[in-house]
Amino acid sequence: DFGPRFSTFERGWDLSLNYLYHTIDDPLIRFDPSEQRVLADYNRSHLLGGTASKPFGNVTLRSEVGLESEKRFLTPDTGAIVDTAVGSYVIGLDFSGWRDWFISAQFFQTYRFSNDTPDRSSQEQATLLVRRNALNDALTMEALCLYDLNNRDSLIQLHAEYAVATRVVLNAGADLFFGESTGTFGQFHDESRLEAGLTLSF
Repeated sequence: DFGPRFSTFERGWDLSLNYLYHTIDDPLIRFDPSEQRVLADYNRSHLLGGTASKPFGNVTLRSEVGLESEKRFLTPDTGAIVDTAVGSYVIGLDFSGWRDWFISAQFFQTYRFSNDTPDRSSQEQATLLVRRNALNDALTMEALCLYDLNNRDSLIQLHAEYAVATRVVLNAGADLFFGESTGTFGQFHDESRLEAGLTLSF
């Protein structure tokens, strides 16, 4: 894989332009009935993208856009392989105007340019992150919500970490899935979980 990256700072804006010739990390999974084996095929693609961000007082605007020249999908009905270009972008707002608080909201959209691709040609998701530090930064609490606008399902991740001492850290969290079983997150609605841990450093 190889590619250049150009960046500059203009009138308060952090700007970058990127190009990458690479292998798609997400393989196309197929089953070959003649040989009774599962095949994972990878393909090469050109990725062109850019980023832009700028602070406006306590709020920072972030944006990123990318165009993948070739990504492959398997049509569920026919089993045919579809090659298509894929465009995507994200717009985010970060707020840090309250002491010990950090709030970040993002909107994602991905668009497949071929009409032959399975499912929807456009997919949208939104995220909201809220983080709070307390007790002189010994305690960190965080809540992250991911919402799929197409399937109207969501994932909420809760996490808390408390430094009892320099070498002792307690943590607890939860992953909560909501929505119909056909959704991106709803398919895991029976897999919600709680977790707790202890970290000792030597």
